[in-house]
Amino acid sequence: MKKIFNYALFCILTLGFALSFNACSKDDDDNVVDNASIVGTWEIIASKGWEIDKGDKDEWDWKVSADSRGTERWSFKSDGDFVCSEYDSYKGVWVTEDSGQWKMNGNKLTLRDEEEESVVTIVKLDADVLIMSNYEKEPGYEFSVQNTYKRIK
Repeated sequence: MKKIFNYALFCILTLGFALSFNACSKDDDDNVVDNASIVGTWEIIASKGWEIDKGDKDEWDWKVSADSRGTERWSFKSDGDFVCSEYDSYKGVWVTEDSGQWKMNGNKLTLRDEEEESVVTIVKLDADVLIMSNYEKEPGYEFSVQNTYKRIK
């Protein structure tokens, strides 16, 4: 799933976690999320995180302005399917980056496509806001991200 999270500071930087190691406290595990509340379509509105690749650190903290659109959407269907799309500004259309199945256990969201499985942490989920975070560490590479989405459908 590296191709998902390696899109434009999120699809490029959030779901590529085949070798993901989640760092969370016991409090995070106690946060129970209702599966039905994630069903719908979510558009990114903010991203904050950092990446260290071979000693070079890159940090970001951005928000989508009120007069523009996000560049990434996640659609979670009630049948357990998901689609991650990116906005192609040259063509003016949404393009599917990845798709597969999702399931939730507590505040852990598991995403599985044809190649890999990733687990992200749901920090907040209500009727209007979804916040997902993840942490990854491999030899020569470390990554942490928290992305905020608004419900659009």
